[in-house]
Amino acid sequence: MSAVTESMHERTGRTLEEWVRVVQGSGIDPLDQKTVRGWLRDEHGILQNSQWAIADAAAQAAGWKRPSVEEYIGSQYEGPKATMRPIFDRLYEIALSLGDDVSVEGPAPIRRSCGGASLPRCRQPRALGSISACGSLTLHPPV
Repeated sequence: MSAVTESMHERTGRTLEEWVRVVQGSGIDPLDQKTVRGWLRDEHGILQNSQWAIADAAAQAAGWKRPSVEEYIGSQYEGPKATMRPIFDRLYEIALSLGDDVSVEGPAPIRRSCGGASLPRCRQPRALGSISACGSLTLHPPV
């Protein structure tokens, strides 16, 4: 993200700090990052990476703290999605066992130096598979 913020003035005519002040003066809730990004796009023609950087900085200036990877993953599997957590945990374990070049970043993308995979959050539980008592994962084909 630093490359985006370093070149922001050149690309948008304002620095990141100036954009944060623009958001703060807009009347939009800076904690509603989706609305901020849409407003930046629609009203100012700001491109996607800059939208994310500005919205993130404005939210942090308003007191928002970015969750840790563990907190973010935990929040994805609360309530009715809790039944999917064992599937994620097993896939996560398998991915991390692929080698020392595997890392976990942000909202659960798992990266490897030679490629990557994403274990995206699901909007609702689905019968994707089951995990046996010994921990092996069996995927069920869609019905």
